Amino acid sequence: MSVQWVRQEDAYGCVIACLSMIVGRTYADVKAELQCYPAAQGRDFNAEGFNFFEADAYLAEQGYAIARKYRNYLKQPRDVWPPAPWSDLHISDVIVFEGASMSHAVVVLADGSVLDPLCSERKRLTDYFKVHNVAAVTKYC
Repeated sequence: MSVQWVRQEDAYGCVIACLSMIVGRTYADVKAELQCYPAAQGRDFNAEGFNFFEADAYLAEQGYAIARKYRNYLKQPRDVWPPAPWSDLHISDVIVFEGASMSHAVVVLADGSVLDPLCSERKRLTDYFKVHNVAAVTKYC
């Protein structure tokens, strides 16, 4: 699977960019499609972004299955975090730096490299201050 890096075009457009990378469409196309949903109509992506519940719903409608792991499992911290990749493609919710006021979405590939919508340089999940969750994303139809 070849995933092409996509830069976020809006201040809060990281989820849009990640979804674009996953489904293989342009940022503008995915943004336009998302804005057709009633909950996102009129949303200013320079003031508010999409959350992971909305991202998962969009991916499911596009024919993807999502399996999300969280930092804590049954209220206990995991022994190893972040997890090693367990699929060809993942989307993750991270905190870029200590004191950041919001989380950020990134795409994680099977080799563990991270495609970050903020910069074209490849990273690793361990480059981020905190990793909230990681979701495997697999096309099923």
